[in-house]
Amino acid sequence: FVNFVDAGIEQPIYQGGKIVAQKKKQKAVVESEQLKLKQAKLDVELGVRVLYAHVLQDKELTRIAQGQVKELSVEYARIKKLVDQEILPRYEFFRIETLLQGAKHALVKHKESYDYLFTVLKETVGVSEGESLDLAPLGEFPELDESVLSYLSTAREHDPVYKLKDLRVQEKQFEKKELQADRYPHLSLTAKWNQINDVFVDTNRVMLGVVGKWNIWDFGRLGSKIKAKSHEIEEMKWEGELQVRQYERGIREAFHQSRAGREKIRLTEALIRERQEIYKNEKTRLIAGEKGTGELIDSFIALEEAKIKNIEAVTEYRLLLVKLGRKTDFEAFLQGIGSEAPVEFSHPEEEGE
Repeated sequence: FVNFVDAGIEQPIYQGGKIVAQKKKQKAVVESEQLKLKQAKLDVELGVRVLYAHVLQDKELTRIAQGQVKELSVEYARIKKLVDQEILPRYEFFRIETLLQGAKHALVKHKESYDYLFTVLKETVGVSEGESLDLAPLGEFPELDESVLSYLSTAREHDPVYKLKDLRVQEKQFEKKELQADRYPHLSLTAKWNQINDVFVDTNRVMLGVVGKWNIWDFGRLGSKIKAKSHEIEEMKWEGELQVRQYERGIREAFHQSRAGREKIRLTEALIRERQEIYKNEKTRLIAGEKGTGELIDSFIALEEAKIKNIEAVTEYRLLLVKLGRKTDFEAFLQGIGSEAPVEFSHPEEEGE
């Protein structure tokens, strides 16, 4: 029977800077993960704002459809009466009936879509079923800055993608320093206690000293690893640079698309004014007996189609602004253009505090 105990502790006192490099690398890793978490939160907020824009769109389309149903219902009753009196041909009745049914279908479709999306929005932002959530008017939207440079500078200051690029390079640089540290001797302060009891010998001793290790020659393997790591660093630098350039191209693209979208809104507004005037004139001519019912209905449908195009253009513009805001950090983006903040979004860990 042998009783054997061997225990000890070891404290490195010099490893060529390896421990310091490992510590700094882990610090960079922690910062990287924090920035990735921020990116994830921005992506979630992007989804909320996209959902918000679609809720506003369906709300306005529902309002438009309600107006169409109301107006066409009056025309339906009037034309039906005239057809029954054989003053108008029957195809006029079938036409207004088709238009009215189409308006009713649009009303139900947009109302159901609005109810669904609005419920999802409330659940997403943490508003209970009994609470209300006020929505901003669709037509209240921010104006763009004159130059894309302000958005680029905001992104460079706030967006995590820029810091992540540098942190990835730093991680590789610290890994290289870890390898370079193996060129130097490693010294550790050690304390040991061992006890051996058997039939031949009894040993009970405590040892205190310094342990040294130095890999003087490894046939070039360490040098090759260091060179490979240097290439990795250069590769990571170029990869980050290309990623940033692509990201900034996305900002420029979103900016110029937003400018085009703003002009599209102005176009649809001009179209609405034109068709409102045409509809008003057709009403006057109908009263005067110069035009028939068909022309009035056509001008009304054309006016409603112009309103729908305006709603679609505004929604498209809002979505482009959301995309631009995601790339430049929403909070800084909104402060920079003086825009609305439609909903307060709370993150899961904040709700639990």
